[in-house]
Amino acid sequence: MSVSDVQIFEARLDGVQQAASRARGVFLAVTVIASTTIASSFSMYFSWLRNLIKVVPGGILTKENLANGSLAVESTFKRVLEESLVRGWVDSAFVTVPGLGAKFAIVDAAVWATGGLLISALWLFFCLRRENHLIGYVLTDAYDLKDKIPGIYPLVVHSVRASQVFATGSARNKSFSSMNDVKAVKEKPQQGDSVLEAIPRGVMVFLMGLPALGCFCVLFCDFLSVFYVPALFRGSSDPIGWENVKGSPQFWLMIGFNVLMLLSCFLLGVLAGRYQLATRKLVSETVGILRGLESSSLAHLPLSQAEDNQQGLPSSVVGEKSAMK
Repeated sequence: MSVSDVQIFEARLDGVQQAASRARGVFLAVTVIASTTIASSFSMYFSWLRNLIKVVPGGILTKENLANGSLAVESTFKRVLEESLVRGWVDSAFVTVPGLGAKFAIVDAAVWATGGLLISALWLFFCLRRENHLIGYVLTDAYDLKDKIPGIYPLVVHSVRASQVFATGSARNKSFSSMNDVKAVKEKPQQGDSVLEAIPRGVMVFLMGLPALGCFCVLFCDFLSVFYVPALFRGSSDPIGWENVKGSPQFWLMIGFNVLMLLSCFLLGVLAGRYQLATRKLVSETVGILRGLESSSLAHLPLSQAEDNQQGLPSSVVGEKSAMK
């Protein structure tokens, strides 16, 4: 018993759906990792909680400050609240990785966070690449065999389109409240209603660069801690200072590693964005070809039957009406 061409296409379409699902899962993981890195860096250097605890001229709240009267504490309740603020801010400077049980300090994000962002960006790149190639091959083969296997091209196009979330085959974001709305989009799928139509897709492509943005955020915060942001853990209102780090090999190794990860994530983000845009363009092109084939097939039908088909009537109903006529 040999395997038919239709069965082969069905197996390939299952592969396309798995690739699309895998790409969405990896994209979600990339978004979580990058967002966690950016949010932790923000909490460490820019959060309101940090500003609230900068109430002691000599540094953060300590037992010494409370004992020598450098902080005016009106009540025990106020003291407990202020100590809780400090404890909460310090806890926010550490990130716990679920499943591993490991806890990392955000001040070391130049190594562990950027390395994780590079791995996630690499996964996203290969997932989008695989998805794009699988879709391209199956759509091209289905088009070449559309005359040999009747109906295979519409089947493949609709299956691929159904598997996509971001590459829908239409540039319009119009909601459907009637069948006339559906027909309008089918007639002109690439005609946008306004400039706002491009914003969601532009944001989607931008999100491909989240790993690079996370690496940049870590690098930017590291420089702020050296030149601008007060080093609260040192009990001082001054930053760490260039004189304290310029001769440190550890500092230069961390900065160099961070820059390398930043450039790598940026390159992978650009390539991943190109694959996503290419997939969207490919699906849109094949949908347009399918519309053209459907229009040409209607041109060979009797006028009354073509009008029924254009109205969206099922083929069985069209056949019954033709028989009655």
